[in-house]
Amino acid sequence: MEVPDLQNEVKQFVASELRLPIEQLTLSTSIQNDLHVDGADGWELMEAFWKRFGVDPGDYRDNFHFGPEAGGCNPFILIFYLFRPNSFKFKLIPITIGDLTEAARSKRWQTPKH
Repeated sequence: MEVPDLQNEVKQFVASELRLPIEQLTLSTSIQNDLHVDGADGWELMEAFWKRFGVDPGDYRDNFHFGPEAGGCNPFILIFYLFRPNSFKFKLIPITIGDLTEAARSKRWQTPKH
């Protein structure tokens, strides 16, 4: 399979899984930042990706790439954050369509550099 075909196959997979138009996706599209996929939705997408493309997850860790589910808010956490705003700062490592394409090509996940 040639790389452009694989790129299109990965785009089609993501578009289908997330019910998005494929035209919205480029190699630099970030799953979390641009498509707003987080929490269990991100985890489920990646598990489906491993199976669909036969990729070994290697050192993949969900919590490096996806935050908690959006939705409810714990008021105690909010109060803590108000008094210690720097205590929750951490940067998630974005996953792009290009990263997924490379993993599908090599059949092994390599956490993108951050």
